[in-house]
Amino acid sequence: MFSLIYLQDSKLFMVSQVRNENIYMSALIKIYYFNKQLLHWYLKMLKIPPPLLVLILVISNYFSSKKIDLILLPNQNLISFIILLVGVLILINPILKFIKSKTTIDPIKFKKVNKLITSGIYKYSRNPMYLGLLMIVISTSIFYLNIFSITTPILFVCWINRFQIKREEIFLTEKFGKE
Repeated sequence: MFSLIYLQDSKLFMVSQVRNENIYMSALIKIYYFNKQLLHWYLKMLKIPPPLLVLILVISNYFSSKKIDLILLPNQNLISFIILLVGVLILINPILKFIKSKTTIDPIKFKKVNKLITSGIYKYSRNPMYLGLLMIVISTSIFYLNIFSITTPILFVCWINRFQIKREEIFLTEKFGKE
């Protein structure tokens, strides 16, 4: 006799006593298949390039400004522009360093990295490109300031930390050690 919880057609079932081993194995296969689908979806989510994520968030800020009342602040546009300019400048510097070092800037194919850059802005930030992208998201959040746009920088930070930075750090530590 077995106790079993299983998923069928996206519904969770609990069977307190399973007498037939075939039913038990069938349920285990369904659980495995569901987890495999979940893993496949998870891995697909990792493949969204951070610049595309920024574009999605910027566009969502724009469209949210059409539906949700804006919050107006003094010098809001100027503050937004300055933050955008700082973000772009922060973003350009590491890109030029990567090109000069002849290593990849592709965040999806980071395993092609052949050199660890530790000079320049990398003395102060391990991920200046993501910092620059975050500044761009913050600037559009301020420009289209509303209840939704306030959440987009938080979404960006959570996404980048969860789906990008962790994987990169693990890979870079394995490849370059304490360098």
